[in-house]
Amino acid sequence: FEGGADRYLSRDLTDLVMTQIVHDVRRTFEPEWRRRGLWNRSYYEARVPGVPTMLLELLSHQNFADMRYGSDPRFRFVVSRAVYKGILRYLGDQYGVPYVVQPLPVADFSACLVGEDSVRLAWRPEADTLEPTARPKGYVVYVRTDDGGFDDGRLVGGTSCTLPVEPGRRYDFRVTAVNDGGESFPGETLSVCRMPEARGCVLVVNAFDRVSAPPVVRTDSLAGFRRDDDDGVAWGTDITFAGAQRVFDPAAAHEADERCALGACGDDYAAETFCGNTFDYPSLHGRAIAAAGWSYCSASAGALVRGDVAAEEYDAIDLVLGKQRTVTVGRGTRGAEFRTFPPVLRAALRRFTQAGGALFVSGCYPLTDMLCGPEADGEARAFAAEVLHCAGGDRRRAGRGRVTAAVSPAAFRGGAYRFRTERSDEGYAVEASDVLLPAVGACAVLRYDGGPDAAGVAWEGAGAGRTVVLGFPFETVTDPVRREALMGDVLGFLGPRRTCE
Repeated sequence: FEGGADRYLSRDLTDLVMTQIVHDVRRTFEPEWRRRGLWNRSYYEARVPGVPTMLLELLSHQNFADMRYGSDPRFRFVVSRAVYKGILRYLGDQYGVPYVVQPLPVADFSACLVGEDSVRLAWRPEADTLEPTARPKGYVVYVRTDDGGFDDGRLVGGTSCTLPVEPGRRYDFRVTAVNDGGESFPGETLSVCRMPEARGCVLVVNAFDRVSAPPVVRTDSLAGFRRDDDDGVAWGTDITFAGAQRVFDPAAAHEADERCALGACGDDYAAETFCGNTFDYPSLHGRAIAAAGWSYCSASAGALVRGDVAAEEYDAIDLVLGKQRTVTVGRGTRGAEFRTFPPVLRAALRRFTQAGGALFVSGCYPLTDMLCGPEADGEARAFAAEVLHCAGGDRRRAGRGRVTAAVSPAAFRGGAYRFRTERSDEGYAVEASDVLLPAVGACAVLRYDGGPDAAGVAWEGAGAGRTVVLGFPFETVTDPVRREALMGDVLGFLGPRRTCE
């Protein structure tokens, strides 16, 4: 290089990055990930730059096994972070200085109203099992008020803080972890609002943390992604989708004409961006809750099951399931992930409803994931019948995304609602939703397209406990006015039990 440095520094950089990627992928996704060759070739892109350079080829678009990993957002994050760590190690070795890797986002976040004018935020640092230097030294708390933007943040030394809030105003919060290596990506967004003369208080629980590739189909004659049933969930905004897969024949894997090769897809969505999981649905739910005259707090599902939030202090729980669904990655070495109702969550919700608490659940797969998946058992069926008050469920294509209110109960005022079924940069799309079968004593309150299929089920017990379950995600209702009307009907049926203290 100009200045006298040996060009074999590029080889050192390449080796460090390659070693880091293989190590991290083997530890997290694929224990048998192969380490392939390291070449020293006279490529223009590597020869001309005046600094150490490498070219990385990781995946083959014609290799279905590769694409099962490469289409998963978490795999892409692990690989990208490995490249960053490899470059960081190279710079540390080159200049003889220690390095520190930026932390991971925080977990088990909760935002709960305390007293008359305060909110307490609490969270847990996420340990990086691949990198011991990625420990947080502090945290930055960002606040957004009403419809404004997030502020510049405030540095916090511990894993909790208390901030002032004013009645009638909505507050959203994000937390990042920081250390000498930098700042983490933000975690989920939580929200609170204390309404004057509130009708009650709702705890919004965000149980939608899924990011994944679409489900796969693999037989002797088919290999590919079934996006018509489930398009997967991007992390934030997706820029990778060009069009739906057209060629599913494994025999076409080595076809010379790319238009006829395995995995060939359309290009009608090229250069467009689409919304995935933005991790901010408590804020959207909260806006509708406040419009109905209720106060609300919010927490991650992890904070609820760990006991960091006192669920018994709230009149109702609004459980956000979104597109949560049991999935596996690649060969499935990590096991099943993103279950809608893992046992610890079922136990927490059962305790809450048995104590008289009201429950509102909405999502694409609230019944079918639990009752039709590989881990369905008697306890899951009992939970569906005794807590959700549904005798079963079936999956259906979202179609037009239109639901109408049934005649009874009177708390649901009637009318039609539409939920998002097309890819958009404004919110994720629903490809399939659940048809709900009411259990004994429950009734259908919403129906798909005005037909017989139940899209919503409500149940009122002899005591204070009441339940509403929707087979589509509440946050995908496209019209804000209709969304607020639907939440008003749900909360009007669930009724108040106590107020936030």
